[in-house]
Amino acid sequence: RRDLANRLHEVAGLLTGERGTRVASGGGTTMTTRSSPSRSEVKPRYKKPKQEGGPDFSKCLYEHVALKIAYFGSKYYGFARLKDIAETVEGKFFTALRKCRLIPPDADPLELGYSRCGRTDRGVSAAGQVVALRLRRGPDSQPLDYVALVNRWLPDDIRVLGFRVVDPSFSARFDATGRHYKYFFLQDGSYDIGRMNLAAANFVGEHDYRNFCKMDDSVKTFCRTVKSCEIEPAGGDDGAFVLNVMGSAFLWHQVRCMAAVLFSVGKGKLQEHDVERYLNITEQPERPSYTMASEDPLLLYECFFDPMKPFAISPHAHRKLKDHLKLLLSNLQIRMQLIQEVLSVVDRTSSELG
Repeated sequence: RRDLANRLHEVAGLLTGERGTRVASGGGTTMTTRSSPSRSEVKPRYKKPKQEGGPDFSKCLYEHVALKIAYFGSKYYGFARLKDIAETVEGKFFTALRKCRLIPPDADPLELGYSRCGRTDRGVSAAGQVVALRLRRGPDSQPLDYVALVNRWLPDDIRVLGFRVVDPSFSARFDATGRHYKYFFLQDGSYDIGRMNLAAANFVGEHDYRNFCKMDDSVKTFCRTVKSCEIEPAGGDDGAFVLNVMGSAFLWHQVRCMAAVLFSVGKGKLQEHDVERYLNITEQPERPSYTMASEDPLLLYECFFDPMKPFAISPHAHRKLKDHLKLLLSNLQIRMQLIQEVLSVVDRTSSELG
């Protein structure tokens, strides 16, 4: 029996990965010593990789598609992909395209004929960014619901708003005829909106904007055409105003520099005619000293193309998109209420100490 017990103990040790001494013979004290195997003795356990499955991209048919994208840029390092930096809007967008298998997993964007309309900077948001590239078509060459498919895999602060099948030669950058930017700010009583609009009128037309941008050695000319520039109420009851700037194309940080100078005019630090002087390179050969406006309130509102049909969205994708944005707004309202409560506590604490 004792031999049988020893044998069972050895088998149990093999099954559990433990080692023990045999039970002492001759009626002595039973002793069992257990020791964990060393790292060199532990065999790694590998999970069986999941089947990739999905379409055979070599046999798929493709179509050139323009996509309209919205995003809130506060936590991203700009729109365009950057080497060794994952937190870009474009990086998240391509990750979503691969996950929903609209493009091959190892596809290079250039091979897909990829183009973007605007290259927004870190922290800048968009409601009408446009990109274009070749995407896989559905079975029997039927168009897929690109909006619903991609949005399932995007972060909460990035969404596709619509799509349009376009000609293979279409470029979201070079076929764009204009861009509309909005810059939001709160009227706290310190801005003279009338004077700001008088100064903003000087921007309309073709001018040399080297005093209203961040210098870039790759730029061949600093001349840009601004079609309209005006300030108006943003539509809410919270005193918000918006600077609307529309033009064919813009330089690096141009709108933020324009906003900064207009804010100085609104506060009386500059005169309306100073904007005209800054646009005259003969009178102002060197960039004047001013602090560029913050990136957070800037929105790429719309990109224009002529001619181009409206972007399409399925009823299902449209409903899901609206529900998602309403949820974001609801969460923001709750957060605003939390901040209000903290402010009330601070005020109460101040009055108690005073």
